[in-house]
Order: sequence, then C-alpha cells, then structure tokens
Amino acid sequence: MTCLFCDLVNSVGLSERLDPEELRETLAAYHRVCATVIRRFEGHIHDYLGDGIMVYFGFPSAHEDDAQRAVRSGLGIVEAVEQLNSRIQAEYGIDLHVRIGIDTGLVVAGALAADEGMEDTAAVGVPPNVAARLQALAAPDSVVISSAAYRLIAGYFDCRELGFRSIRGISQPMTIYQVLHESGARTRLDVASQRGLPPMEGRDDELATLAGRWAQARAGQGSVALVAGEPGIGKSRLIWALQQHVAQSPDAFLVRMSCSPYYMNTAFYPVVQLLERALEFEPDDTVEQRLDKTDGLLAQYGLDLPTVVPLLARLLAVPFEGRYSPLDLPADRQRQLTIDALITLTLKRADYQPLLVVFEDLHWIDPSSLDLLTQLIERVPHTRQLVVLSFRPEFLPPWPESPGLERLNLNRLDREASERIVTETAGRPAPNELLDQLVEKADGVPLYLEELTKLVIEQGLIRPPQAGTSHPGNACGLADSTPGPVDRRQGCRPARGGHRPAILLRATRSRVENDRECGLAVAAAQLVPVGRRWTAPGRTQLPRRYLHLQTRPHPRRGLWVTAAGNAAAVSQAHRADADRALPGHGRDRA
Repeated sequence: MTCLFCDLVNSVGLSERLDPEELRETLAAYHRVCATVIRRFEGHIHDYLGDGIMVYFGFPSAHEDDAQRAVRSGLGIVEAVEQLNSRIQAEYGIDLHVRIGIDTGLVVAGALAADEGMEDTAAVGVPPNVAARLQALAAPDSVVISSAAYRLIAGYFDCRELGFRSIRGISQPMTIYQVLHESGARTRLDVASQRGLPPMEGRDDELATLAGRWAQARAGQGSVALVAGEPGIGKSRLIWALQQHVAQSPDAFLVRMSCSPYYMNTAFYPVVQLLERALEFEPDDTVEQRLDKTDGLLAQYGLDLPTVVPLLARLLAVPFEGRYSPLDLPADRQRQLTIDALITLTLKRADYQPLLVVFEDLHWIDPSSLDLLTQLIERVPHTRQLVVLSFRPEFLPPWPESPGLERLNLNRLDREASERIVTETAGRPAPNELLDQLVEKADGVPLYLEELTKLVIEQGLIRPPQAGTSHPGNACGLADSTPGPVDRRQGCRPARGGHRPAILLRATRSRVENDRECGLAVAAAQLVPVGRRWTAPGRTQLPRRYLHLQTRPHPRRGLWVTAAGNAAAVSQAHRADADRALPGHGRDRA
C-alpha cells in the first residue's frame, strides 16, 4: 500500500497571526482543496491530524497504479494550495505552504475496535510512519518519496535524488527522492521502451492484418481497426509494433491519443493532451504566447482564425477575449462546432499525408471524446486514414461492423510463444521445471509472463542477462512485477479467472543437469496459490503492475494486506542503500 502524508508549513506561526475563526476558515479551505485533489485520484483520506492529512492508496480500494496516483495527488495538492494562496493572501495577508511525504510497503489493514460498538479502519505498518517522517524532510511545496515508492513510479515522473537520509524510528538510512514533475511517458510501454522492448511474440497474424489495412489507407481506402482484449494481453504492444511498421513510410503521420482513468468525466481530455503536445505549450507560456502558437498551427491548415481559434482556445482553457470576439453560443452548439473543427483538422492532414490515428483505452473514454470519435469514423472510409482503437472487453463499441471496420480479438498466447517470452525476458533459457510453472501460472498473458520472469530473476532463480545478450533487463526490477490481477474493491468476492491465482514464490535450490558447464545452482520454483483476489461486481480485472495485493484473514480482525511487488521493491531498495556509498545531492533522474 502507498501512504501519503501532507502537512502545512509553520502552522504554529499561522495560529499566532490569525484569530481562531480565521484560522478555522483557512484550515477548512486548505482541507477542501486537498480533498478535491485526493478524490480525483481515488485516494482514501484516513485522518485529518490538525493541519496534517494521512491518505491511503491501495486500501480500501485498490488500483493498478496506486503509487502513481499518490504522487499525482501530491503534485496536485502543491498546485492547488498555490492557487488557494491568491484568495488567502487577499483576505488574511498570508501564504500557505505544504510538505508531502510518500512511502510504499507492507501493512496490516482492517478494522480496529476503538470501543464497544465503535470501530475504525486503519493500516498498521511502517509506510504510514515513514510517509510522515519524509514530509518533515521535504522543502516547502515539494513532494519527497522513499526509494520503494520511487521504484514504482520511475519513468513516469522526473525525480531528483536527495541522497541517504536517516529517518527517525527507522534503523537504516534510506535513499529519498524529490518528485519534480511528470515525464513524457504516459503508458507502461512508454517506460519500458526506454530500456528496450523484447520482440513481440504470437501476434504475427494480427500485425499482418493491421499492416494490410495501413497499405489500403495509403492508397486512399481508409478503415477502422478495433483491438480488443483483457488487461495485459498485449494490445499496446501490438499497436507499438504497428507504429514501428508505419514509421518506415516517410510520408506517414501519427496521431496518438490515450484515455485516462483519472479523467473519465473530463470532456475531450485525450484531445486536449494531444493539442497541448502539438502546440508545444510550456508551463511558463503567457496567454499571448499560447494564442500565437494556436494561430500558427491553424493558419497552416487554412482555417478561419476568428471562427476556429476561440473554439480551441476555450477547449484548451486559454483566455482569448483580448484578441477575438467572445463566444456567444449555446453549450451544445459550441460543442458540435468544436467537434467539427477537430475533424476538419484531421481530414486536412489526411489529404496532405497518410494518417495513423491511435486511440487507446476506450474503456476510460469520456462521452465528448466518444462522440468526436463516432463522427470521425463516419468520415474515414474515403480518406487516407487508418484509425486503430483499443479497449478492454467491458467496453461495447457503438459502431456497427462493416467492411471498413474490423475487430481483432487478442487471445492468450500458446505455449511456444509463452516460452519465447520467458527466454527473451530472462536473457537465457529457464530451467524446465521453472519454465513449466511460469507458463502455467501466466496462462498465456504476455504481461504476466514478463513480470513473473522478472520476479524469479530477482529472487535469484534465473541469472539475469549478461552484457551482449539480446534484451536488457528492466531496471525497475521487482517493483514492476505483476503476480496477478486486482481491481477496485467495493465489496469482496473472488475474481473471475480463478485459474490465474495470486502467487507467492516458494523456491527450492537444485542443480540442473544441463547447466553443468557453468556449474550453477539454479532454482526449481514452485508457484503456490494463496489468498483471494478482489474485484468489484461487474468490472473486469486489471493487471496489477505496481502494487499487487494479496489478502489473508487476520486471526483476530482485519486483513493482512501484502504486496509482492512492493515487498521486493522495499527489500531491493534497502539492499541498494546498504551497498552503495553516500551519493552526492542534486542529481536529476528521469
């Protein structure tokens, strides 16, 4: 579980400068803005400790990316408090500043009886205490995380290593990091590709189908391809391979968008992200600079600037009234004109060069973006476009099948492809007994195969690849492991697909006969089903890349909440801290 602790800087000084009523109103406003950010990322506020806030990510509701959600919440709280200061400064002449600490690790979570007829829920363990200690080490308006949390978010955020620090109550010093901002990586594949992706296995037919569709699109026969499959089955990996194929065409143009579980109720969120990247908006851009960039892009397409710029400026939250006339339109009319303008931009680009439009994770799409996509699909057949859409099984496409719309259902891999993934990930053949159990437990899901293989490498059951092997190991190591799927929990019941249980690793050392040349003792690992997996009724399981929860009833109350990936992250982080010399401060890490 990941814990976030947020505290106000110099709250005692505030109590001296404000009378009790003003202080109460100020703290209430601070709590409100913090709670708004935390709710957006579905964290659980466990307690308000005066001016401090303890937040849980992973209990009582679990997500596949709780560590990322915690860090995004921390950065969002810092930004929200800065915006709150404009009002607080005007009313009381003061500024608020916060420090935030985040840690990930093992806890016991459940109900704690406070008194007869009363009970409360809490997570007991090291992470809540470490998170509170880390915030005391943070500079004002900054987020500091432990090495265990860093391993789970590395690649998604740019961080600065702050070196070894002694944490009060913790026996060993630990390396800590300051989170600077989000990186350009938006998906797990973006992060993994920075370190090198293994060859895709078992998807040759699907890739050939998409490549054929792309050839037709280049010839002026546009089409739509739906890529459907369960979590971890390889939808993004297949689309990545298609993008590499399309990149061989010198005249190709890529439009890539992805939906987010954090912004399912934010209109046109994937489109806004695309436009901000295309326009190269910078955080310190002035309003005039942003309008200049918008004018320049739309002028390239020959669009009427006074008509279109206000529509896109409103979408991008850029004030435009100083340059263009204000919009005086009903909301529905303004929304449709915005969709028309976006489709016009796409069609004009397709007239100029063949276009690959990728729209991923439609199971998280907002209604406005879905409406835009539906209207675009109607215009695709006679354009030079290939539109590729990916989604999980719970999303029901509203478009009828036609010759120009094809659905590709990704099935689980056969044994041969599964074995190749294990070999590629490990960088060498795995012992037969271990290989059999990895293939059996992963059940043909590529993501599980990769992450389970990384897990056994970290446990020393397979030697990691040496220099010169075809595929380097993932630097995130065990922290990225995915022993099994978990979804949000609002009520507990066994997850569907019980043939892929959560696992613990129980290893027995033995010498493998065909490894005599190296004389190595390698492990024959037995993967043992334990516990229960939780999912919410009516929802599909999510692959648990960053924090895999396993549950066992506590002898008295509550549940043991353990994290296979996090246990490894904490263990490896502590080993790294013990083995390394004290580093210098101020090094930036992407």
